[in-house]
Amino acid sequence: MRIYIILLLIVSLYYRGTVALQLEFYPGTQTYHQTGSRFNNTAWIVVTQDPSERYLTYGPYTNAWNTTASSRVDFYLGVDDITGDSSNLLTVDVNDADKDHILTSRNISRLDFGYGNIQSQIFSLYFTSTIGHKLEFRVFYHCCSSIVHYKTVVNELDGGGLADIFIGQAGLELVSSSVFPTPQGDPSSTAMWNVGTYIKPLDGRWYVFYREGFYAPTPAFCNGIVPLTRIAVRNSTDFGKTWSEPAVVALPGNSTFDNCAALDGAPFFDNDTDSWHYLAQ
Repeated sequence: MRIYIILLLIVSLYYRGTVALQLEFYPGTQTYHQTGSRFNNTAWIVVTQDPSERYLTYGPYTNAWNTTASSRVDFYLGVDDITGDSSNLLTVDVNDADKDHILTSRNISRLDFGYGNIQSQIFSLYFTSTIGHKLEFRVFYHCCSSIVHYKTVVNELDGGGLADIFIGQAGLELVSSSVFPTPQGDPSSTAMWNVGTYIKPLDGRWYVFYREGFYAPTPAFCNGIVPLTRIAVRNSTDFGKTWSEPAVVALPGNSTFDNCAALDGAPFFDNDTDSWHYLAQ
């Protein structure tokens, strides 16, 4: 018993003594800008009347990132409207200012946001850098939307002994990012994931069951609170890169408030009847 207690204390002290690097920047006070204006004291906003194709934020030219470990930068961003086409609104990147070299970048369209009304969401990039070099964490504004940059947070990822376990092992790679069209053209309509949504593979196809809200005008008995919501399914034959048109599998009831939505449930396939079944609440 004493041996186990001593080992536990040593491990506990070791991890308490290891502090990963973290930096936090607020665009309204610490970085540079080519367009937009200060928002809520510490954030920065660009609107459609502001000059486009310019840096919403750039800098801060920090040389305090003194690690060669894998790192992650989180951009906290918000957009006014998530409906529309898939054209790029922003490009975020990590730039080594000493080398004038972009270490990593990604484009962001309005379809990459899950919420409108400039609610803050996180967009992440992963990078490694050279100790002592000045780094920029930049947000480039292309056009056509109101966007807020709330803050930027940089974190050093675990480079300790735990990482050695995964060397040479398979990792994750983004295959596609799919946003299903909404049933209506109304900006308030939306397609929603169920709680616990997962992919059901069967005979070379992937099936995904999800909610479709606002597929029809909301009846008065829903009190204007619960949208009329049904369950639909799509399938993919190319491992999630593209998806079929939806098929409706569950509809809400009628006439009462508690029958305004068919919500979370679970699908299963019956081999005897060669058909899908869905249990919904």
